[in-house]
Amino acid sequence: MRQQGKPYRSAFDVRENTKPETIWSEASRLLADPKVSARVAELQAMARDMALISVGTLTKELEEARSMAMTEK
Repeated sequence: MRQQGKPYRSAFDVRENTKPETIWSEASRLLADPKVSARVAELQAMARDMALISVGTLTKELEEARSMAMTEK
């Protein structure tokens, strides 16, 4: 998981001059903790579910609008 540096920076007080390798190393160490990785997986699943709900809702609304437009012709 190469994109763990950005969340680490936002969650912790990281100095501007901190090397990216150091941030990546610390983030990787933190993510190796089973409790942390389990919580990350849980949050990712929640985000995925919310995205699917949004896509489903938008698709339904689009279909309803299309149906209304077809009946108004």
